Amino acid sequence: MIIDDEISFIEGLQKVLKLKGYCVDMADNGNKAIELLKSKTYEWVITDIIMPEMDGIELIIKLSKEYPDVRIIGISGGGLISADEYLKAAKKLGAYKVLKKPFTTQQLINVIEKKC
Repeated sequence: MIIDDEISFIEGLQKVLKLKGYCVDMADNGNKAIELLKSKTYEWVITDIIMPEMDGIELIIKLSKEYPDVRIIGISGGGLISADEYLKAAKKLGAYKVLKKPFTTQQLINVIEKKC
């Protein structure tokens, strides 16, 4: 699952991952992601940090507690503070890996395929 409030961004990632053979669902905020998780199991969750309604930090905390088998990739381009600070927090709170935007699709695929 990919969660980001930038729809064009997640649509682009979805296309690339589908070409690699992955099934990918999308959500534009953490609340919608939680609803999807109630009805389906995911191996990976790729979440932006800065989003409306439920941000990525809150989502990572919730996923780490309620869905401990899901591997989380936190992504961010920054906001009020640098992306590095958001990503450090994401990692400390349970993200398996973090990627700073912009990242290449190959970097993301390397994480998913454990080539990093």
